[in-house]
Amino acid sequence: MGFEFHAQCRRHVQVRGKRGEFLKTPEKFPYYIGVKGSPKYFFMAGVWERWEDYKSHGIVDTFAVCTTDANAIMAQIHNSQLRMPTILEEDLAAEWISEGLSENRITEIATHQIKSEEMEYWNIPKNFKDLPDPTIKFCYDELPELAA
Repeated sequence: MGFEFHAQCRRHVQVRGKRGEFLKTPEKFPYYIGVKGSPKYFFMAGVWERWEDYKSHGIVDTFAVCTTDANAIMAQIHNSQLRMPTILEEDLAAEWISEGLSENRITEIATHQIKSEEMEYWNIPKNFKDLPDPTIKFCYDELPELAA
């Protein structure tokens, strides 16, 4: 079974209120994040583990996405935490799920940083979750441009 994966990140920006003063809380502007040339999906490094909860005796499936330092464009978009998901090219994704990787190689792949030039990104409406197409482009007049 296949699925489309759309990543959204929020950029925090200090905006001015009606009287011209900066508001206390930064406004959050959502962005669509993708990989150029990818048909609406991309690979990310992650870890999965099944374990038993000894209190309830239930089985718990857990999953976490690996993150790495933000590249130049993601440092501007995901600017509150300066990190990004570890996005993998197809060959690295295949290697990531293979058996027998050394701990050093696991670390190398888990901290891989896709280049800014390989990414596509644009603003999306704040209510993107309610839309039939959550990737539709949207323009915010109060939002400063990103530096290329």
